[in-house]
Amino acid sequence: MNETLKWLKSIGGVEAINKINKEKAALLYGEIDRNPLFVGTAAKEDRSIMNVCFVMAPGYEDLQDEFMAFAKERGMIGIKGHRSVGGFRASIYNACPIESVQALVDCMKELKIANIQKVMKILVATEKPFAAAAVNGIREIATAAGHELALLEKYTEKSQFLEAVADADALIVRSDKVTAEVIAAAPKLKIVVRAGAGYDNLDLAACTQRGIVAMNTPGQNSNAVAELAIAMMIFMSRNRFTPGTGCEIQGKTLGIQAYGNVGRLVAAKAMALGMKVMAFDPFVPAEKMQEEGVTPAQSLEQMYESCDFISLHIPATPQTVGSIGYDLVSRMPKGGCLVNTARKEVINEPELAKVLEERQDLKYVTDVAAATQAELDEKFGKRVFATPKKMGAETAEANVNAGLAAARQIVAYFADGCTRFQLNK
Repeated sequence: MNETLKWLKSIGGVEAINKINKEKAALLYGEIDRNPLFVGTAAKEDRSIMNVCFVMAPGYEDLQDEFMAFAKERGMIGIKGHRSVGGFRASIYNACPIESVQALVDCMKELKIANIQKVMKILVATEKPFAAAAVNGIREIATAAGHELALLEKYTEKSQFLEAVADADALIVRSDKVTAEVIAAAPKLKIVVRAGAGYDNLDLAACTQRGIVAMNTPGQNSNAVAELAIAMMIFMSRNRFTPGTGCEIQGKTLGIQAYGNVGRLVAAKAMALGMKVMAFDPFVPAEKMQEEGVTPAQSLEQMYESCDFISLHIPATPQTVGSIGYDLVSRMPKGGCLVNTARKEVINEPELAKVLEERQDLKYVTDVAAATQAELDEKFGKRVFATPKKMGAETAEANVNAGLAAARQIVAYFADGCTRFQLNK
């Protein structure tokens, strides 16, 4: 006991040993979280700094014996997990030097290099293909990292998609739906990236259940969508470029619903054209909006009542689906125009039709045609417009940017376990 106390005193006492223990645990947990071969068995808030338990990640269970032998060859013993949990347990008690923990981390890295950084098959599955420049860039990124690229373009049957993912390690999609059925058909799949910001086409729950990392590429399409939103305002203000007296957008007030990547760009472009801008986003501090010249709305109701144009940039979630309806739109000032470059699901279509019928002065323009678009066109004529096909991200620049970003994120994940844009954490 005296020797233990002397040793403890020599390293700085209880406070010092606690600091060292936390550093050791952080070192090992850091590698567990970065390394796609391993996952921790305890929630982050419940992790022990003395007994670090972890297992092979889904899809890599067959490497458990290999890692055990790998570690033993490098002088590490006693890391086999308890029989009730399996996997591995590193007991990094007070007397365990940080050098020993670093040796285990190095061993884990070596295993990753030997197994992860081998040729992975990256499938690009796009019913509506990327531009040729994007495909060429994706191929260059994949092959430079030593991976294989496979293409499935313009497919017409779901069965084609299911067949193509059967041996894919990674998947890049655009608006293609990655459902539980697709995931079940892809036993080797480790990561799926939606090339774009919206991700309601990914079944995140199914991905999480299988241990598949799901990502998007936020910001890559933002400028293209923002430019389209501004163009739509001008288009509707000028009577859809048909004869007749229109109006200018300068001096008008624009309300932005969701002040994210796209919303910020729309605001900047609108202010450059002489518009006043309000925004409503409960997740963005009012001070941030004010710094950028935008007036924070106190409520959605206030914004709709105050703005000549409302630009929607909200995702389709259980909270937002069908949320834009009669109560909000009917509050808009005379001549108001609702602009939707987000998702058609956020619109309550029967209520939209009702308010357009009651208010002959209101307009609606959308990049995502309503399910009842033909009826709206017939009933309200030039007061409504929908693009023939969703085109918010349909610029050469956005097409290339999103595709290349998706490829880089996959390569980074396989190389370093980088999960910066992971959606299903």
